[in-house]
Amino acid sequence: MNKILIVDDSEDLLGTLKYILEHQNYEVKTLRDVDDIFPGIDDFKPDLLILNLYMWGDDGRDMCRHIRTCGANKDLPILVFSSSPTLLDNYESYCANDAMEKPFDIKTLLQKICSLLEHALHFSNN
Repeated sequence: MNKILIVDDSEDLLGTLKYILEHQNYEVKTLRDVDDIFPGIDDFKPDLLILNLYMWGDDGRDMCRHIRTCGANKDLPILVFSSSPTLLDNYESYCANDAMEKPFDIKTLLQKICSLLEHALHFSNN
Protein backbone atom coordinates (compact mmCIF):
# COMPACT_ATOMS: atom_id res chain seq x y z
CA MET A 1 0.00 0.00 0.00
CA ASN A 2 1.44 3.37 -1.05
CA LYS A 3 1.74 6.05 1.60
CA ILE A 4 0.82 9.67 0.87
CA LEU A 5 1.60 12.64 3.11
CA ILE A 6 -0.61 15.69 2.48
CA VAL A 7 0.28 19.11 3.87
CA ASP A 8 -2.33 21.88 3.74
CA ASP A 9 -3.73 24.43 6.17
CA SER A 10 -7.35 23.60 5.30
CA GLU A 11 -8.74 20.98 7.66
CA ASP A 12 -11.74 20.48 5.34
CA LEU A 13 -9.56 19.79 2.31
CA LEU A 14 -7.32 17.44 4.29
CA GLY A 15 -10.31 15.48 5.55
CA THR A 16 -11.82 15.21 2.08
CA LEU A 17 -8.56 14.12 0.44
CA LYS A 18 -7.84 11.63 3.22
CA TYR A 19 -11.29 10.09 2.80
CA ILE A 20 -11.01 9.86 -1.00
CA LEU A 21 -7.46 8.51 -1.06
CA GLU A 22 -8.04 5.95 1.67
CA HIS A 23 -10.94 4.63 -0.38
CA GLN A 24 -8.48 4.29 -3.27
CA ASN A 25 -6.34 2.05 -1.02
CA TYR A 26 -3.67 4.59 -0.11
CA GLU A 27 -2.39 5.02 3.41
CA VAL A 28 -2.73 8.74 4.16
CA LYS A 29 -1.28 11.06 6.79
CA THR A 30 -2.26 14.73 6.91
CA LEU A 31 -0.48 17.73 8.39
CA ARG A 32 -1.66 21.32 8.82
CA ASP A 33 1.65 22.92 9.83
CA VAL A 34 4.75 23.25 7.63
CA ASP A 35 6.91 22.88 10.75
CA ASP A 36 5.75 19.26 10.97
CA ILE A 37 6.83 18.28 7.45
CA PHE A 38 10.27 16.87 8.27
CA PRO A 39 9.13 14.92 11.34
CA GLY A 40 6.15 13.73 9.28
CA ILE A 41 8.39 12.53 6.46
CA ASP A 42 10.80 10.86 8.88
CA ASP A 43 8.06 9.09 10.88
CA PHE A 44 5.62 8.21 8.09
CA LYS A 45 8.11 7.57 5.24
CA PRO A 46 5.68 8.51 2.46
CA ASP A 47 5.90 7.39 -1.14
CA LEU A 48 4.47 10.76 -2.23
CA LEU A 49 4.19 14.23 -0.72
CA ILE A 50 1.30 16.51 -1.69
CA LEU A 51 2.08 20.07 -0.63
CA ASN A 52 0.06 23.28 -0.69
CA LEU A 53 2.38 26.07 -1.81
CA TYR A 54 0.90 28.81 0.33
CA MET A 55 0.05 28.12 3.96
CA TRP A 56 -0.11 30.58 6.82
CA GLY A 57 2.11 32.96 4.86
CA ASP A 58 4.85 30.39 4.16
CA ASP A 59 6.14 29.91 0.63
CA GLY A 60 6.00 26.21 -0.19
CA ARG A 61 8.44 26.67 -3.06
CA ASP A 62 11.22 27.24 -0.53
CA MET A 63 10.01 24.26 1.51
CA CYS A 64 10.03 22.10 -1.62
CA ARG A 65 13.65 23.04 -2.34
CA HIS A 66 14.60 22.42 1.29
CA ILE A 67 13.01 18.96 1.26
CA ARG A 68 15.09 18.07 -1.78
CA THR A 69 18.35 19.08 -0.08
CA CYS A 70 17.94 16.29 2.47
CA GLY A 71 19.60 13.19 1.06
CA ALA A 72 16.87 10.83 2.26
CA ASN A 73 14.20 12.92 0.50
CA LYS A 74 15.95 13.63 -2.78
CA ASP A 75 13.83 11.08 -4.66
CA LEU A 76 10.52 11.66 -2.85
CA PRO A 77 7.91 12.61 -5.48
CA ILE A 78 6.30 15.96 -4.68
CA LEU A 79 2.98 17.16 -6.09
CA VAL A 80 2.30 20.80 -5.32
CA PHE A 81 -0.96 22.69 -5.57
CA SER A 82 -2.11 26.26 -5.13
CA SER A 83 -5.04 28.53 -5.86
CA SER A 84 -2.52 30.98 -7.32
CA PRO A 85 -1.55 29.81 -10.82
CA THR A 86 1.56 32.01 -10.85
CA LEU A 87 3.00 30.00 -7.94
CA LEU A 88 2.76 26.91 -10.13
CA ASP A 89 4.78 28.39 -12.98
CA ASN A 90 8.06 26.56 -13.43
CA TYR A 91 7.36 24.07 -10.65
CA GLU A 92 10.45 22.10 -11.69
CA SER A 93 12.62 25.07 -10.68
CA TYR A 94 11.72 24.50 -7.03
CA CYS A 95 12.10 20.72 -7.33
CA ALA A 96 8.45 19.63 -7.52
CA ASN A 97 7.54 16.75 -9.81
CA ASP A 98 4.08 18.00 -10.80
CA ALA A 99 1.60 20.76 -10.00
CA MET A 100 -2.15 21.37 -9.86
CA GLU A 101 -4.26 24.48 -9.57
CA LYS A 102 -6.93 24.60 -6.84
CA PRO A 103 -9.74 23.88 -7.09
CA PHE A 104 -8.88 20.66 -8.85
CA ASP A 105 -10.72 17.73 -10.29
CA ILE A 106 -10.41 14.56 -8.17
CA LYS A 107 -10.04 12.36 -11.24
CA THR A 108 -7.08 14.46 -12.41
CA LEU A 109 -5.56 14.35 -8.94
CA LEU A 110 -5.83 10.55 -8.85
CA GLN A 111 -4.25 10.31 -12.31
CA LYS A 112 -1.34 12.51 -11.24
CA ILE A 113 -0.83 10.51 -8.05
CA CYS A 114 -0.82 7.23 -9.97
CA SER A 115 1.61 8.61 -12.56
CA LEU A 116 4.02 9.98 -9.95
CA LEU A 117 4.01 6.74 -7.96
CA GLU A 118 4.55 4.64 -11.10
CA HIS A 119 7.40 6.89 -12.18
CA ALA A 120 9.00 6.68 -8.74
CA LEU A 121 8.72 2.88 -8.76
CA HIS A 122 10.26 2.69 -12.24
CA PHE A 123 13.03 5.10 -11.23
CA SER A 124 13.86 3.14 -8.06
CA ASN A 125 14.04 -0.15 -10.01
CA ASN A 126 16.62 1.24 -12.45
